[in-house]
Amino acid sequence: MKLNMAACTDDGFKQKAVIEFLTIEGVGAKEISVSLRNVYKKSALSYASVRRWVVQFKGSPSPNKFTLSPSVGKVMITILWNFQGVFLLVFLPKGETINSARYQEALKKLTRFSRRKRPDLQDVILHHDNARPHSAQATTAANAAKGWSVLPHPA
Repeated sequence: MKLNMAACTDDGFKQKAVIEFLTIEGVGAKEISVSLRNVYKKSALSYASVRRWVVQFKGSPSPNKFTLSPSVGKVMITILWNFQGVFLLVFLPKGETINSARYQEALKKLTRFSRRKRPDLQDVILHHDNARPHSAQATTAANAAKGWSVLPHPA
């Protein structure tokens, strides 16, 4: 078994020798940790380190370490749904936020999608909060031009 002792101090090397000996004798990691604390006080190895060394000395494979992959970052999505469930998902480019123009683009996609998938859909009633993209004059004018009505947002 190959152990990395390069960074060990004399006390660390001695403690690892004690861990190896006690592990061979059948003593558990918790008891070994307590014994090391009694003898070495503040310079004693932590319980996690003792447990790792016990696992290595027993010949068990070391626990797999997982690596974190970098996050893709935040993604903004506009979700349009009706009483049957999600109707349309519109993803924004990375790092961009919603504004009146982008919201109107989402409504245009909704128009195209509803004509294709739901040609029987006649009246569209939007219910959204009073966020600026929803209540902007350009958005209100676009909704009026399409004949869509907006339920008032409760106070």
